[in-house]
Amino acid sequence: LHLSGNNLKTDGVIQIAESLRNRSTLRIINFKRNQITCEAGEALASVISSNNRLEELYLGGNKLGSGAIKIATAIKSISTLKVLDLDVNNFCEEAGVELAAAISANSLVEKVWLGGNHLGSSIVPIVNAFSNSTSFKHLGIPNTDISELVADDIAKLIKASCAMESLSISNNDLKSSGVSIIAQALTCVSSLKYLYACNTNITAAVADDLISVIDNNPLLERLALGGNMLQNKVLQITESCTRLYNLKLLDLSHNSFSPVETVKLASIISKLKSIEALSLNGITLNTMENLCSNLCEVGKLSIRLLEPCISFPELQEDYFDMKHAIMFQEMLRVNNNTSTLLKYNWLRLLYSYESVYISYQCKENIIKVGKNQSSMELEAKDNLSQIDSKAVMSALQIIKTLKVISLENNNIDEDASSELAGHLHCNNVLEQLWLRGNELHDKGASLVLQSLRNLSTLLVLDLSFNHVSSESADGIAAVICSNCSLQQLWLDGNDLLSRGVVIIASALKQLSSLRILSLCSNGMSDDAAEEISAVITSNTLLVDLLLGNNQLRDAGTCTIATALESTRLLRKLDLSSNYISPKAARELAITVSNCSDLQQLFLNDNMLETEGTIVIANALKAIDSLQVLTLSNNNVGEGATDVIVDVLRSNNFLKILLLSGNNLQSDGVNVIAQAASNITTLQVLDVRNNNVIVSVKENIRSLFVNDCILLQ
Repeated sequence: LHLSGNNLKTDGVIQIAESLRNRSTLRIINFKRNQITCEAGEALASVISSNNRLEELYLGGNKLGSGAIKIATAIKSISTLKVLDLDVNNFCEEAGVELAAAISANSLVEKVWLGGNHLGSSIVPIVNAFSNSTSFKHLGIPNTDISELVADDIAKLIKASCAMESLSISNNDLKSSGVSIIAQALTCVSSLKYLYACNTNITAAVADDLISVIDNNPLLERLALGGNMLQNKVLQITESCTRLYNLKLLDLSHNSFSPVETVKLASIISKLKSIEALSLNGITLNTMENLCSNLCEVGKLSIRLLEPCISFPELQEDYFDMKHAIMFQEMLRVNNNTSTLLKYNWLRLLYSYESVYISYQCKENIIKVGKNQSSMELEAKDNLSQIDSKAVMSALQIIKTLKVISLENNNIDEDASSELAGHLHCNNVLEQLWLRGNELHDKGASLVLQSLRNLSTLLVLDLSFNHVSSESADGIAAVICSNCSLQQLWLDGNDLLSRGVVIIASALKQLSSLRILSLCSNGMSDDAAEEISAVITSNTLLVDLLLGNNQLRDAGTCTIATALESTRLLRKLDLSSNYISPKAARELAITVSNCSDLQQLFLNDNMLETEGTIVIANALKAIDSLQVLTLSNNNVGEGATDVIVDVLRSNNFLKILLLSGNNLQSDGVNVIAQAASNITTLQVLDVRNNNVIVSVKENIRSLFVNDCILLQ
């Protein structure tokens, strides 16, 4: 059962666990990163107990806390467990002791991850429990509040396990003495592949022991020693790494390395033929100059070094001047013949190898270098001049592998759009195109859309705020028809009118993949509501529907609300500024009550009045996920106070509540503020422009320790 990385939360996991109680065939259970708290401990424990052949249990990245005790107790009842992941669950030593007993009962255990918990002294019985395992290979205990006092116990485990492959002890105060003991034990094995000992407070005194580990473990693939005080011993450690034939990751960042030795370091690095990820964070600009210069001279830097990452994050603060930028460019040129440096604002992925980016700030004449996490991405946001925009578009002609192009707010006009269209004609792998806030107009949009018609990979298209009218609707529809997997369409802030929206919606209703549709501020009336409803009905995965600042009125709103009743995944709904009265509130309330995951609801600047607000707020009481609610400028009166308070009490994660410009009185606003003050996540409560007297305002302000209340 693999359900990691979802948002099941405690209630969802309990429901699933209930349905699994009578099953006994599970070998693998994976609920990682699901926001599970201690309340789910008992339910999960019952599932574990009933599956006595369970081999792998993954619960990392949750908030089990004391619930880990019940889970550990259940694990004691089985004897087949091989893998246990309880990383980052905020449990303490009491649970650690119970886990030790659980591990002791499972002699087949091979891999255990317990990082990010408060194990402290309980790590001793845990480590000793592994003595019953004959095949133990992986131990992850980073950031677990352990010290050098437990080093002997860890060393004893390593010596007992002749097959140790991975050890993570980072972010613990082991000091040189503790790491030295552990390293000496690691020299007794020859199977080690991963060693992570970052931020363990070690000095150069332990370098020889670390070198012995490297020499005795030829299979080593990852070595992370960042955040220590190894100083110039970094040279010897790096030199020993050159004898490894499969080293892929080396982290020596922030080790107080002397700039004087950079020439030697550059020469040694060039011998790391299999390296894929190199982190040298904390290098000064002088060191960077030496490093770049000498890597250029060496000219043998493995191309793999450039492929996944070169990491110099400190340059986000210290920056390059142009001299260093030219040196870095030359280093890349020598070691990667396909590299190209484009000197414009926030450009990423300017090489055929997608993981290095250089970004240039035109006005400040500085360049930043860092790691690009996204595959094949160009980002050039904000403040390019029209001349620069055209030059960037022209430079794009040589790059045909971009999957993401983000050129928002860059004054791209019709001339520059023709250059962009030229690139898009040659790009058959593009997935995301973000052009919000430019000057395309219909002519520029036509060129861009024409170039996208032969594409079939597009997932995101954003043409918001580009002065696009209904004349471009046919071109947008054609792109939609050729990209049947489109997930996001952003067209807000244009002048499509109902005619243009109907044409676009006719194409969208042929899809089933749409997740986000934004048509705010397009002069659309209720004439387009039927087609939008058809889009909603055919796209059951829709999570965000943004239709604010149009003219849907009651008829259009009811039509759309009816279609939304079958939608269960909706997170964000914007119907602000649409002339909605209490007549449409009942249909909206039904929609809202069906959307259990609704997080943001925008209804400001309508005509809901007290009656409509009460109906909708009553529906919102059944939802506990709401984060944003806007009801400003709706002529809401005192009669809605109680139901608004009920909404606040049922939504403990609310961040923004806007009630300004209504007809609430002092008593009502005071009661609402009292309820809101109990919500720890609240960022903004706006009750401006209501009928609140000065003395009540002062009382309300005293309820909030931060500045989230707006009362002017």
